[in-house]
Parts: sequence; structure tokens; C-alpha cells
Amino acid sequence: MSIQALIDMACHLIGEKPPSTYNETAAVLKQIEVLKEDEAKLIQKIIGSRNIVVHGYATISLSLVEKY
Repeated sequence: MSIQALIDMACHLIGEKPPSTYNETAAVLKQIEVLKEDEAKLIQKIIGSRNIVVHGYATISLSLVEKY
């Protein structure tokens, strides 16, 4: 839930035209200079881990979690 709240706040900062995918959110915030490069990368990893859990993959492998 906290990751979803982070995404919702990010989309609110972006404004009227949010990205088409959650994963693009951090890149847009970097582009509009809300986030620095390292912060954007961290947010992308956090969103990736949320996507793994939320989309109900049958099993969550440690290597997949480490990748995102």
C-alpha cells in the first residue's frame, strides 16, 4: 500500500497527463527535475517490486525480486 501511495503522489506531482505506465513515473519526475538520477532509479526499482507482488505472479523468485 505504501508503494501505491508513492505512485499516486508521483502522478499527482506530474499533473494532468500522467505516464501510461507506473514504471515511467520516475523517469517523468526526473525529466521535470523533481527527482535526481539516483532517486529516479530507486523509485523505478520500488515500482518494479510492487508490480511483481501486485500482479500475482505464481511464485516470487528471489532473483526476480533482486532484478527490480
